[in-house]
Amino acid sequence: MKLKEVCEKTGIAKRNVHYYIKEGLLVPRKELGNGYYEFSDDDCDRLLMIRSLRNAGFSILQIRSVLKKPSTSGYYINLRLKELKSEIEQANSTIRALSYIQERLPLHIRYQKLQELVREAGIPSSDLRDSIAQDFETYDNDLINRFLWENFLPDAPMTDYQEYLWSKVVRFSNGSYSRDYQLLSQSLHRFSPEQIDQVFAGNREIYNEVIFLSRGDYEDYARQMIANIRSFLHAPKLVLGWKSKYLCFTAPQARLYDSEIAKTMEELSPSFKAYRTNINETCRIAYDWVQSDSGRPLRELMHHELGSLFDIDSCSHGELQAMSLQVK
Repeated sequence: MKLKEVCEKTGIAKRNVHYYIKEGLLVPRKELGNGYYEFSDDDCDRLLMIRSLRNAGFSILQIRSVLKKPSTSGYYINLRLKELKSEIEQANSTIRALSYIQERLPLHIRYQKLQELVREAGIPSSDLRDSIAQDFETYDNDLINRFLWENFLPDAPMTDYQEYLWSKVVRFSNGSYSRDYQLLSQSLHRFSPEQIDQVFAGNREIYNEVIFLSRGDYEDYARQMIANIRSFLHAPKLVLGWKSKYLCFTAPQARLYDSEIAKTMEELSPSFKAYRTNINETCRIAYDWVQSDSGRPLRELMHHELGSLFDIDSCSHGELQAMSLQVK
């Protein structure tokens, strides 16, 4: 169908359709003869979805990410819910503050009196980013569970036993491991859209690579990890990035992948069991080399560049893989 028909069918203005095409949210077919766009029913459905997300307050960057990588949708929905809640709370606080000023304004307003009332009223800051990151709620656990485990969950409907195991994962996330969940949530809510795309897209690729390793691949994979770690430690920008997110992102993730939750996930998901077995074995090989005389220079370089912000002795040496992935 032509552009005019699409606009009539969806109620979306021509300029908006052209804008979405320009931004890469929509890629309709072009007719060879005249270069006019030819739209399909799927294009119309996509336009309606774009408009709905725009109406919900999603940015173009966020919508582009959701359309390219639907796995990020849970993150952006979570973020938007937090933004809306914070905006409501801020609006209510601002209403109370302005009402305080309004009720106390004298008939003849002097600057000093106005300044005094504004100071007393306590009008809230408009910067919501930190408050959003710190405000941890139940649905943040759902976000982090999706982030950590979604790639390992079975495509088919879960059996009753798998549902039981998943309920255990959820209970763990609300219990003894809640602090690590909070740290990960705070980190994700401070990431830029580009970082979110990289994290969610990279996870699936990395997991699949590790899952299909055979025992004969372990030595080569460990050697590649060591080479990557060496490159990482010689890249000041990557080292700085590690330091900025180690305590609130890298370390909590390593702990969770080596926790009781991970053991439950092994039982629930054969793919996670394969992943965890393979990565633990390759990290062990890499760790043994790092602890050897041959690995001493690299070990000393880790201490020099990272200080106390690494712990390769715990979590099945999983932080070695985390270092390796910095150069991916």
